[in-house]
Amino acid sequence: MKRNNCQAGFTVTELLITMGLGLSIVGSILVGYLATYTSSMDTLAASKMNQDLNAVMNLMISEFRRAGYSGEADVASNPTLNSFNVQGSTALRVIDTMASNTVLAPAGDGTWTNGGAATQGSCILYAYDRDNDGTLDLDELNGFRLNGSTVEMRTAGVLASAGSCAAGTCRLPGAPVPPACTARNTPRSRAEVYTTTPMPPASSVCAGCLTAS
Repeated sequence: MKRNNCQAGFTVTELLITMGLGLSIVGSILVGYLATYTSSMDTLAASKMNQDLNAVMNLMISEFRRAGYSGEADVASNPTLNSFNVQGSTALRVIDTMASNTVLAPAGDGTWTNGGAATQGSCILYAYDRDNDGTLDLDELNGFRLNGSTVEMRTAGVLASAGSCAAGTCRLPGAPVPPACTARNTPRSRAEVYTTTPMPPASSVCAGCLTAS
């Protein structure tokens, strides 16, 4: 009796169908992976942005608490002698934009006005006695401003135009530390506070330090 050794294989149609199903499964897996990857990257970017925003906010709060501090001996008995809280010059002030440099006034309801219409400020200037020597130095004229979409910190001002938002030297809050300064890392952030040593405590507040002209 003759034995039949022929074996039946896949037809071309069956191979095409199998390959199509395989490619469809692989494609579905890739689409799912890419969606998960994109979602993870978006979540990571949002988390990083929130961390940076918190770091900048903590830095700003820490700085504003020191606004107007002075090591001058006569300030305790006569706050009007405080050279770090001079209205129209070194006192804390909110400005609308770098271009117009208009000082805003509090409206009393949590908003700001430029003499009538409610508006928002993009720059805050202030000064405090970093080295506690009672002398107003250029690196003690500080501030924060929104330049386009970038938050910049003023590390040195100009005495002749201390109240100008456009004047002075500005940098990003996380910029490299200048050689003459020391850095104190803000907890859980990449932002840094640049100060000369020593630094007055955050609890040091003088009369009228936070008055905005």
